[in-house]
Amino acid sequence: MGQDAYIDYIQSFFRRWAPLYDLFAAPIAYVYSAAVRFASFPEGTRVLDICTGTGQIAKRLAQRGTSVVGVDISEAMLAHAVQRGSHGLFEVARMDVRQLAFPNRSFEYAIISLALHDMPRKVRLAVLAEAARVSRKVLVLDYELPLTNPWRAIAWHTIRLFESPYFRQFAREDPRELFREANFEVVRERKLFAHWFTVFELSPRF
Repeated sequence: MGQDAYIDYIQSFFRRWAPLYDLFAAPIAYVYSAAVRFASFPEGTRVLDICTGTGQIAKRLAQRGTSVVGVDISEAMLAHAVQRGSHGLFEVARMDVRQLAFPNRSFEYAIISLALHDMPRKVRLAVLAEAARVSRKVLVLDYELPLTNPWRAIAWHTIRLFESPYFRQFAREDPRELFREANFEVVRERKLFAHWFTVFELSPRF
């Protein structure tokens, strides 16, 4: 799938899901909140929320005094983020996250939550490279299904019903290998929600 075809697919995929996204995200609201607590950004920290979606993470960060800019390519998802960020809670912008329109080191942190699994591997690496360029450290929250947990099969088949085809390849790879290839060091990590998710703090190795 070419890059333009990928963008078209993502636009179409999230156009269908945007009206229902927050409803399906409600059962894992704890995961978003736990990731924000893990981040523990000081008040006023400038953060870029890459693939902000409907603004679930952006709103939680902003409510803790963080200065947040949320970016996404999906117009449908951003329409919900704009509503969530009304009254100046956080900024929202539409852009291709493979080519962010920000100068180097514009932010202290970038955060990518529940987004990498919806990308081909090549795009994941490009997005991580951009995150490293525009920020000093990166937080990633995403699925990491336990290999030996008896609930893995149930989790796998449940999640894949709602996710894009890229989820399958993502779930088979240790995310630490992806981070190493993207030239990141894992500073710390924490398992969440019965080990279905992991949040990582990453530092670029350059």
